[in-house]
Amino acid sequence: MVHFSAPLDTLSYESAWGWGEVTLIDAHSGTWTTVTHTEPAPARAAVEIRTAAGKLQSSFEAGPGVRGLAWGGSRFAFVIGRSNGRSTIEIRSARGKPLRRVDVPHPDYDDMSMSGRWLVFKSGKTAWLLDAVTGTTRVVTRAQGRTYIAGLSIDGGRIAWAESNSKSSRIRAVLLPSS
Repeated sequence: MVHFSAPLDTLSYESAWGWGEVTLIDAHSGTWTTVTHTEPAPARAAVEIRTAAGKLQSSFEAGPGVRGLAWGGSRFAFVIGRSNGRSTIEIRSARGKPLRRVDVPHPDYDDMSMSGRWLVFKSGKTAWLLDAVTGTTRVVTRAQGRTYIAGLSIDGGRIAWAESNSKSSRIRAVLLPSS
């Protein structure tokens, strides 16, 4: 974005490329002078729990390195970090109190779902079930060949997902173990 300013031989320039600085350009000489020097704020992951009417019930910082999250009514699951194909899933209460940390195969960040104590997530071609209370994990299914898993979800006592390949697709569902 460019703004003309008085005197008319000076341009004020705000970068359109995301640099976030304001620069003055002399119209005669073409000399650039940066007049702002922005220091970005540290990355943060703030979590707020609000009523349907928007009233704040609780809030907390999820901490650095959060790469994904799921909400299960009374608990959150956060995916933290990534190295050598492994991540940590941190389970927290609705008020932010850490309850459990579990080392798991690296989840696909956009394919996690939580219902109560149960979290399902996909890692590559494998769908996993994590019990947030005990920390135990088990394989729900593994896609074979060129088939892939999409739309993994959990609701109450059932896990559902789609399996698809170049020739066909199907919807699958299984019931959760009783708690």
